[in-house]
Amino acid sequence: MIKSNYLTIIFYLFIPFCFIDVINGYFAFHGINIPLSQIYKLIIIISLIPLVINNVLFLFISSALLLSIIYQVVNYTVSFSEDIAVLIRIFIFILAILAFYNARNLLRSNHLELINKIYIVNFIFIFLSVLSGLLGFGLTTYGNHLASEIKYLGFKGFFYAGNELGALLICLLPVVVFSLTKNRYKILTIISFIFISFLIGTKTAILAILILSVVMIVSYVKTKLIFKVVLLITVMILFFCIGYYFSDTLESKFELLSYYYNSRGLSYLILSGRDVMFLDAVNFVNDKFTLFDYFFGVGSSYAASQVKSVEIDFADIMIWNGIFWMFLIYSIFILFSIYVSRLMPKDERLVIKTMFVLILLASMIAGHVLTSAMLLPIISLMLPYGYLKKQFT
Repeated sequence: MIKSNYLTIIFYLFIPFCFIDVINGYFAFHGINIPLSQIYKLIIIISLIPLVINNVLFLFISSALLLSIIYQVVNYTVSFSEDIAVLIRIFIFILAILAFYNARNLLRSNHLELINKIYIVNFIFIFLSVLSGLLGFGLTTYGNHLASEIKYLGFKGFFYAGNELGALLICLLPVVVFSLTKNRYKILTIISFIFISFLIGTKTAILAILILSVVMIVSYVKTKLIFKVVLLITVMILFFCIGYYFSDTLESKFELLSYYYNSRGLSYLILSGRDVMFLDAVNFVNDKFTLFDYFFGVGSSYAASQVKSVEIDFADIMIWNGIFWMFLIYSIFILFSIYVSRLMPKDERLVIKTMFVLILLASMIAGHVLTSAMLLPIISLMLPYGYLKKQFT
């Protein structure tokens, strides 16, 4: 019989989550291909399986995973490891939700503090890694250039997938702030998230963190109205000051965006060309897909050799893994969002709802969200977190 201590061990496995990704990215940058991140996530998967071994839905999803792998490998795969890795990203999210749901009776009050610690520690890893870019360490978000050689392109440290950091920050922000008791610490933390989102430099990170920060200040930070107004003005001033610091980059980006608007129109400007990539993908699907391809997908490695990634999650998942997985991940994520939001205390509910909506919108506009090996395992912790908040606060 599984005991509460086993669940404690699983939570401890999540503490170095972002640190493992930084180490993995560091080795990859230096040409040392050690699948450290994949091994780490495999350990997490193995640790979760005993919690769901008798779950009918788990057996069904596992069977579907096996069938998808076999179909893609037999018919299309160019890189076996890549195709499995992409499928596992979705699988680990569903597995974790089922596991934490089955283990909800094993949750104890100390687990709430532990999950808070997981989110705080991982934010610290992101903060330090991204901040190191200002000192010339690590890589730029765009182009994977050395931060010591090219400035003001956005920083990601040695994170392998810097474009996934924005969605991860959205997930981390509420829990980190909720874990703090004093308003001044909450405000400093919100400002830190805004600052780091600017250093990362993606539109998703900057806009989503700013929106979520405003919602938190208005609905959650408990203080007088006049102070909230002053705080919002301060945040906006900070926003523009950081923007001024990166004025060289912003000016060049503005010129580039103006060119795209004048030459290719508003839709290209908003979607960064994803509308064009989407049409290319539609043509590829219409020309190449068989009936079974629609259901099982053709694998990300083969798709990459034929058509550029759309970078919109629902389109990429459908091409890579088929309609089944696309429908499954979006359905489960939406139900998961509604369920977790209802578990939260009333004063935190709007913030959590906003977080989930921003993540969902990002997946449909920017991509690298519901296909993210960084976000999905971490956000699954919101389920036991919600149970714990409902039970112990």
